[in-house]
Amino acid sequence: MFREVLAVFISLIVKMLLVTLKVNKVGDRIDSPGIVAFLHGEQVPLLRHRPQRYPLVTPISLSSDGELQVKVMNLFKIEAVRGSTSRGGASVLRHLLKWFKRHQGVILIAIDGPRGPWGQISPGALYLAKKLDVPLWFCRVRCHRGFRFSSWDRFMIPFPFSEITIETYRCEPKESYIAALIE
Repeated sequence: MFREVLAVFISLIVKMLLVTLKVNKVGDRIDSPGIVAFLHGEQVPLLRHRPQRYPLVTPISLSSDGELQVKVMNLFKIEAVRGSTSRGGASVLRHLLKWFKRHQGVILIAIDGPRGPWGQISPGALYLAKKLDVPLWFCRVRCHRGFRFSSWDRFMIPFPFSEITIETYRCEPKESYIAALIE
């Protein structure tokens, strides 16, 4: 019960923050089912930019924090597949493949793996895009005013009423192409 209440509280706070942001969108539109990759720590502002026309799913870790995150994502109408590349990775990929074939939606995935290092590309999103033969978009967030934690994932929270820029690039599912966009 406590986790459900906490999830509702977190989602309300995040939704209130998101409506205050001035968002500049640069690059390509997410205009079909596929894979949307992003860097860990940039997911909160990206909730403002999530595709609205397609069902959404994201892998979430098996940790107790992951359980809370699942509840919050569900309140944002994002389904979850539990696991990560360090715990249950093959199972997560199989579940995401099955999910996509059933729903023809968008898979949201942190491209730098469950534990980092930040910005180092893990193969999951690239594998899924190639296996499903679908577009791969890479999103970056530039936060003009906000707080970035000193954790490995550099978790970012924009200040209320600040400006953010969301860069979205449809790209080839090649590590070198995406690595150039991270820098």
